Amino acid sequence: MIRVAVYDKDPRIAALLLEVLRRDRESEPLGAASSIDDVRRALSVHPGSVGVFGPSVGSDELAVASELSRTSPGSSFVQVVDELDAETIRASMRHGIRDVVAIPDVEREFAPAVHRAHEMATAVAASSARPERNAHGRVVTVFSTKGGTGRSTVATNLAALQAKAGTSTLLLDASRRFGDCASLLRLRPDHTLSDLVGVTSLDDTIMQAVATPHESGLTLFAAPNDPLEGSALSADLLSSVIKRLRELYQLIVIDTNSSLDDFTNAALGSADLALMVTSLDLPAIKDAKLCLSMLDRVGVASERVRVVLNRANSDVGFPSAEVAKAIGHPVAHGLPSDVAVPRAINDGVPVVWHSPKSKIAKALSKLGEDTRHDLALAPLKVEKRALFLRPARAKATI
Repeated sequence: MIRVAVYDKDPRIAALLLEVLRRDRESEPLGAASSIDDVRRALSVHPGSVGVFGPSVGSDELAVASELSRTSPGSSFVQVVDELDAETIRASMRHGIRDVVAIPDVEREFAPAVHRAHEMATAVAASSARPERNAHGRVVTVFSTKGGTGRSTVATNLAALQAKAGTSTLLLDASRRFGDCASLLRLRPDHTLSDLVGVTSLDDTIMQAVATPHESGLTLFAAPNDPLEGSALSADLLSSVIKRLRELYQLIVIDTNSSLDDFTNAALGSADLALMVTSLDLPAIKDAKLCLSMLDRVGVASERVRVVLNRANSDVGFPSAEVAKAIGHPVAHGLPSDVAVPRAINDGVPVVWHSPKSKIAKALSKLGEDTRHDLALAPLKVEKRALFLRPARAKATI
């Protein structure tokens, strides 16, 4: 049972929250606290409990969450607010609060938020000091300068191929506000990158709690389910996460967004290999040229960059052979336009699994093999009949 202490200066709100908890089979309400000191005492007497702060609790009192998060790793906190906005979520996460729920959503979202907070706190409490290990995992960052180039499709299929080859592979969705990797893999993660905000030690147990396994063998670190939570993710946190993941996986494939902000730059700066996905339209080629000239200034040497031209066989009036000349960098791979891609996306299955005999699957397999060569990994072991067993068709997860 999850013990929960509720504190709000308005007794009606406290009573509402307690009533919701009493209907939850996994929760054991400790009652309504009359002060912030009561919350502190309750969590001291009952280690591993969840503290709940209502809308009337001020920022000074919320600082108790920061204090107890450091001194009592098993404690966790949920805040209930009048309405959600980005600044409220950022402030809450800075105080070490695991989840934020708006009053209108209490009936549906409050108890699950308490469960999630408790799960993460349990993982923190179970973590123990371990000797540092030398980082050995390799990092591939997939990026583009505009949306719609197929970047996420390349990242998910590349990760699925490497996992199928027997390499322990993690796919990190670093598109912090509108990540698509979970949908492309037909997954509904319970925990995401936002659960790591405020965590002081990225121990193995914590990392495992955030990870979501996929049937191909890869593991997903998903982007936040709520775009508002993405604003609380910092470039420093991403760098720390990548550093820890290098110790846990042989290969980390990072999907990014089309904005070259500090967050994406952190993913690029950590990369052993960077795949820039572009297309044949003039704006994409112009942006690719500008991006390539900028990458060296953020610490990404040109020899670590591979240009991937998506939909390379499209007849749009710009010959694919001219792309390398236009951007001043060789094109390493051309991926064909293929109707198998949207079909696979709608089914929530990697196209190398969904349509293994298609032209795009064969081109992605070549990209996967060349990536392994660039990173000095063992060659891909691809079955002649199919890369994966093809699953039954299913509706897309949206």
